[in-house]
Amino acid sequence: MKKIRITLPLMLLLLAAVSCNLWDEPYEKIPNDVLFSVGCPVTFYYIDEDGNSLADIADVRTYPTAFMFPVDSASREEAIMTVQQMRQSDLGFDIFVYNNGYNFLWQDPSGDDCCAFQTYLWGKTPKLDYTTYIYNGASEDSLKVTYQYLTADKNADELPAGSSWGVKITSMLYNTVEVYQDNENGKVYVEKPSHGGETVVHVGSI
Repeated sequence: MKKIRITLPLMLLLLAAVSCNLWDEPYEKIPNDVLFSVGCPVTFYYIDEDGNSLADIADVRTYPTAFMFPVDSASREEAIMTVQQMRQSDLGFDIFVYNNGYNFLWQDPSGDDCCAFQTYLWGKTPKLDYTTYIYNGASEDSLKVTYQYLTADKNADELPAGSSWGVKITSMLYNTVEVYQDNENGKVYVEKPSHGGETVVHVGSI
């Protein structure tokens, strides 16, 4: 497995969502039909009914995957075949990157004894809503994200230098549960019973 080093600031840049103010006028200055991706501000933990992690760093077959559209099992298997290990000596743990660099998995050092998962989220201008599809095992979940747009002439200070437009996440629905509260980063535990049954989403804690 190839190992590469990445600094903490760069990791945060990779995972951070684009932050910007609201765009409250018609979107005529936003380019049309442009696909974009932003870092998800929420970290997910996939567990069974006993709180045990369903993802195992040592077994890539258990890695969750996320896509901009529904995919078949062959595509999911392909996504986990090129895992890279990012050395994070300053944090005390390693991050595993896969699915063309869109998905991230690491062992949570906080004592939860669970693997933490993050992903990029997709969108397409000028749509306000866009759904990312997340797979854990054979199950398919939806993560519906609502965006708001802005342009440089309205909120230039909130955009990276040279950017003419940007987005802000205002809502995230995991299946039907709101998981993005008060515009703050947080933890979401996705419970999948081992013998089947309904997926239960816990926001903040189990």
